[in-house]
Amino acid sequence: MKSLFLTEEEFFSVAVFEKVLHQYRNTPIEGRLRAVFEKLAALLPENKVSLDTMWIDDAVSFIADPAPEIRADIFSAVFTGLKTRHAIRFLYRSLEQPEGIERECKPYHVLCQRGVWYVIGQCRLRQELRIFSLSRIQHITVLSEEPPFSIPENFSAESCIDPHIGVWMNRQTPFTVRLLFDPAVRVFAEEHIWNTQQTVTVYDDESVEVCFETTQFEEIKRFVLGQGRAVRVLEPEELIDAVREEAAQLCEMYRS
Repeated sequence: MKSLFLTEEEFFSVAVFEKVLHQYRNTPIEGRLRAVFEKLAALLPENKVSLDTMWIDDAVSFIADPAPEIRADIFSAVFTGLKTRHAIRFLYRSLEQPEGIERECKPYHVLCQRGVWYVIGQCRLRQELRIFSLSRIQHITVLSEEPPFSIPENFSAESCIDPHIGVWMNRQTPFTVRLLFDPAVRVFAEEHIWNTQQTVTVYDDESVEVCFETTQFEEIKRFVLGQGRAVRVLEPEELIDAVREEAAQLCEMYRS
C-alpha cells in the first residue's frame, strides 16, 4: 500500500480501535497491534487529511476487565503449538494445586473471555478435554519432535464453553436455569443476554423471570451469590441447594 485514504467514518473507527487495544493489555498482542496501528497511521497521505479527531482521547473511554499478565514466551508457544499441531508441555498452577504440576496438552482452540486467555485441548494426564488459563502456565515447551496431531472431527469449541456466560467445563450437557429478579433490577434482567433462546417474563409486581439453558453451573452460582437478595434461583434444585449451602457457610463465617 503506497497510500491509505480513509473517510471520516473510517478514520473515526480507527481512532476508536486504538482505545480498544486496552483489552489486549498484558499480552504480546497489544504490542503487535499497536505496531500495526502505527504502520497504518504512517501510510496516511500527508496534507490530505483535514479531520481533527483528537477529541476522542477525552470523549471516549473503554473500561476493560482486569487481566492477568501473560509472558510473551508462553503466549507464543501456545499459538505455535496451535498452528503447527504439536503438543505442549508445561507446569500448571491450578486453583487446587498452586505449587504446579507438569501437564501435556494438544492445543485445539484458544479463546479470550473478559481479558483472560485460555487454551482448550486434550490433556494427556487426564485423557480428556481440559481448559487451561495461559496466565497460570509456566516453563512451556512445544513438543516439535513429535508427529503433528490431528484435531478430532467432532471437536467443537462451542460444546466446551458458553460464550454468553463462561468457560467452565464441569458440565457437558446443558441444563435449564430459571432466575427470578427483584423489581429493583428489572431493567438489567430484561436487557441482559444469557442465551439467544432465553425467555423473559415480567410479572404484575414488576419482578422478572428469566429462563435459559447453559452448561456453566459454577458461573451461574457465582453470579447469583454476587447479587444477594436481588436474584432468586427457581430451577434447578441442585443450584438452589448449592446457593443455600454457600449462604449458610457465609453466615457461619461472619457469625464467628
